[in-house]
Amino acid sequence: MRRAVRDRLVAVSLSTLRDEGEQVRRVSYDEYLLAAALTLARRHRPVWSWRHWRRVCRCGADLPCRSRHLIPINRGHWPSQDDPR
Repeated sequence: MRRAVRDRLVAVSLSTLRDEGEQVRRVSYDEYLLAAALTLARRHRPVWSWRHWRRVCRCGADLPCRSRHLIPINRGHWPSQDDPR
């Protein structure tokens, strides 16, 4: 399932790259949440550090990691309240 979700997110991100004349596809809030959750899960997995000889976060911080990372979808693609659903 994770591979299917990742493929869908790649397709969504590629669909926003269009010529100037075409309208850019907006990302739904559910797709945004899914992309954010998968990104945070990928970046903040505990891994074994041979240098420190203990488990650390994949981003390099000690556990529990509370570092904030940028979300892969910018706010310009969020649906506005005026748009029909």
